[in-house]
Formats: sequence, C-alpha cells, structure tokens
Amino acid sequence: MIYRLITTLALLSAYATGFQSFMPRSRCRLVQMQILATTTTGTNIELTDSLTTHVDDTFEGVLGKFKNLKIANNVYLEVSKNAANPVHTCETTMTIENGPTIRSKSTSSDMYSSITDCASQAKRKLRKFKDRFRRGHHKDVPEFSFEGGEEEEEEYAEETKTTEVTKIKSFDLSRPIPLSEAVWALDYVDHDFYVYRDDKTNEINVVYKRNGGGVGVIQPE
Repeated sequence: MIYRLITTLALLSAYATGFQSFMPRSRCRLVQMQILATTTTGTNIELTDSLTTHVDDTFEGVLGKFKNLKIANNVYLEVSKNAANPVHTCETTMTIENGPTIRSKSTSSDMYSSITDCASQAKRKLRKFKDRFRRGHHKDVPEFSFEGGEEEEEEYAEETKTTEVTKIKSFDLSRPIPLSEAVWALDYVDHDFYVYRDDKTNEINVVYKRNGGGVGVIQPE
C-alpha cells in the first residue's frame, strides 16, 4: 500500500511538471525537491528485482548530484540473442524540465556493465548541460546545483569548452513531401540525416540512418 501511494504521488508530481509520457515504472523515488523518476523497460530480458535495483541505484548516483534539477529518466534494456555472443544494450533518455533531452547508449557482453557505462555517459552530458546553464545558455531551466566535489570539477574541466559551428547546411522546406520521399533523399545527400516538411502534418521532421540499421524519424511533440 505504501509503495502504491509513493508511486501515485510520483506520477502526479511528474504530470504537474509537464512530463506526460511516462510508462509503468519499476520504481519511483523522490530525492529532495528533485523528481527522480526512472522508468525501466526491456526486450529479451527479465527485469528482475536485482536488475531494476541496479538501474535505480546507478542512475540515482548520477541524478542525485544535480540538486533541484527535474529529470524524467527512461531506461531501456535489450539483449540481442541473434549473435553468437549476446549483446547487452542499455539506453537512457533523460528529459529535463524546460531543457533538452539527453540520450546515452552503451553495449557490452554484460548488462550490468552496460548500465554503469550508460549512466557514466549521461553524467558527462549532464555536466556539459550544467556548464552551459551556468553560462546562461539555458535560461528557462529553474536554478539548480551540482554536488560532485572538487575532483569531479577538475575531471570535467576540459569538457566545458564551447563547441564551434564549422559548417551550415540548408534544406528547402517550402515544398511538403511524403515520408517515403524523405527516406529516399537519404541516398542522395552526403550525411546520415535529412530535414523535410511532412506533407500530412506540414510539420518539420527529420529522417536519419540508425546505427543499428534502418531509418528513424524525429517528429515534433
């Protein structure tokens, strides 16, 4: 009964802050004033208590350092059983309130290692976000702090450099086209994505070549 009450309160809190896309989660925890909601789903893998606890503890170790930063975290685990040696993949999608979406992915021969590495990647990206926030590049995000200690401040010092724009690409968005035509266009451009205006919604979408094969589509919410 207590667990259900905590889960319900977490869901209501997440909904109130604009996160309306949660799936049923393995666990939800409220850490200080920060929403730390981790949703864990998987394919070809049993989500045991031990595994979901490892996911929650590992990502709490990362997110817990960013005080008052509201994050909805979706973790997806997958085991590829077609290969001679199964590949264990962990993907995380972190949605920051009034901020960007941060995605990280790691593969290895062991799921626990993939989870740990994926969380480490996400932590580095969150640190970059924090540094840019400090410089005033994300003004709509509520004030938050990072409690990582001097060691971690030095570890990420080199990653605070501003990325320079070295090339600008242009796309003709005046003529709406169907998704199939946008997919074909990937064969004619010199990069792995194509920006187009969809003929059904008139919205600007992006098709891209996925690392795992096939084509993905990015659409506005």
